[in-house]
Amino acid sequence: MLHELHLTRDRLGSAALDQAPRTQPLDRPDDHATGPLDADSTQHIGRGGPPPIGRTRRRRWPWVAGILLVVLLIAGGLGAWAFTAGPLGTVSVPTVAGKKQGRAVDAIQHAGLHVRVTQVFSEKVARGVVVSATPGAGDDARKNSTVTLTVSKGAERYTVPSVVGQTEAAARTAITSAHLKVGKVTHAYDETTASGKVAQVAPDGGSTQKPGTKVDLVISKGKQPIDIADVTGRPKADAEQTLTDAGFTVTFGAAQHSDTVASGDVISQNPPNGVGHRGDKIQLVVSEGPVMVSVPEVVGMSAGAAKTKLEDLGFQVKTNYPLLVPVLFQVQGQSVKADTQAPKGSTITIDVV
Repeated sequence: MLHELHLTRDRLGSAALDQAPRTQPLDRPDDHATGPLDADSTQHIGRGGPPPIGRTRRRRWPWVAGILLVVLLIAGGLGAWAFTAGPLGTVSVPTVAGKKQGRAVDAIQHAGLHVRVTQVFSEKVARGVVVSATPGAGDDARKNSTVTLTVSKGAERYTVPSVVGQTEAAARTAITSAHLKVGKVTHAYDETTASGKVAQVAPDGGSTQKPGTKVDLVISKGKQPIDIADVTGRPKADAEQTLTDAGFTVTFGAAQHSDTVASGDVISQNPPNGVGHRGDKIQLVVSEGPVMVSVPEVVGMSAGAAKTKLEDLGFQVKTNYPLLVPVLFQVQGQSVKADTQAPKGSTITIDVV
């Protein structure tokens, strides 16, 4: 406004400002007049009385202009102060990037500004440190305006969920909900995890990873089937080693006598054959050989009595006649000496003369 006033005054010039308005002054009536003038009267009318209106206004104008000028100067000064050192002035935003949040807030407030804080993940800036400011460092900002600080939340990391033992569908849901991705899915036998459940996960559950990291899953096919070898008739130690190497657990039942399986060899196994799984138990029964019986003395006995005695003990008896024609019908010899052990069911030959 002050600028426009000065411009208008310069355009008008001092001559125009001082020029009196063309207004005829009013004549003051003659104090001695006694009546109205005739049309043909030549009486002189004096110019006394109050000054013309136009001259009064001209003498008041400089005062009005001066007062207005003072008001405008005061208003302009106040405006200039308000927009410089006053509340409407500007300040330079301090440099706060790289500072801790608390120190950055103090610096902004000390400059006469307000603070608003937002947070973002950052791979490069440590947690709690200012990443940037808006307006930026060195920019002019109105006093009491707001500066937005962007503060780092640190690197964005998420925890791999523990999904071992879960179904594949449940594991997929948990992984994607953790801002991660499902990677390769393979299937393998597992001795401890039920079929169809997650047996392994990589990276390991509980580890922290970047968003979008692929998590591989191994789904269990259950225990691996193993063929059960038939070890009957084999020596005990050999049979046990064969089954143990295959992953089975070997137990032993009570040993039994056998007329057909040598002592120390396997008579039977349970289960006998087929398919099992690692850790399954297989029971073996080992032979003690045939039943051993003490052979009695039959020499001097009649052939019939000797045969009966030996057969009653479980032996097979074969009669031999050395002289072709028996005379005494007595036993003169036996193939197995008396008081020795012989397998039950074995054959003993007697010589009858």
